[in-house]
Amino acid sequence: MAITDGGAEHIEVLCQDSGMRGCWFRCKVLNSSQRRLKVQYCDMNDCDGSAKLEEWFPTARVAAPDKFGARCGGRLTVRPSPNSEYSPENNFRVGAAVDSWWSDGWWEGFLIGCDMDAPNNLQVYFPGEDRFATVDKKHVRASRDWVDSRWVDIETKPNIISLINSYRNPMPKITLNPLSGSYAPGNSNFTAAREY
Repeated sequence: MAITDGGAEHIEVLCQDSGMRGCWFRCKVLNSSQRRLKVQYCDMNDCDGSAKLEEWFPTARVAAPDKFGARCGGRLTVRPSPNSEYSPENNFRVGAAVDSWWSDGWWEGFLIGCDMDAPNNLQVYFPGEDRFATVDKKHVRASRDWVDSRWVDIETKPNIISLINSYRNPMPKITLNPLSGSYAPGNSNFTAAREY
């Protein structure tokens, strides 16, 4: 990623630290080397609150895979700021990958429903932190991945509720071994199901 002529490029960096997993923070590039970028966070101050937080960030860190396998493999934790090509959609469906603005960043999530009493409120699940929230529609955008210098759409997961339930309440996997012949009492060819 090159620094623009004005000396600052706006980007987003993905946090994967506990408590902030799946949050894209808006940043301005201040300086760059071959392997790192010095960024200034647009929406976070340093610990004493006197200035915007600045830090060096690796340019080629690959993001950890997500728990549902929805995100593109090999995506990096640094991407350009979305522009007009990356505009929010107004008609989201259950299972759509969305980013929701909350607590100074864009959090990766999935739409799981809408609030019937307030149609502009969407219910979103944030898999990085295993958290649910109701978010105003104006604070939601379509989520996409930046891979090989282009935006890639995230496949909708219409079965998102089942995926969440299976993640939060794992059941043992049951595998049946193939039967050789038919079962009859005393038939030694019968093999019971095994738990893995």
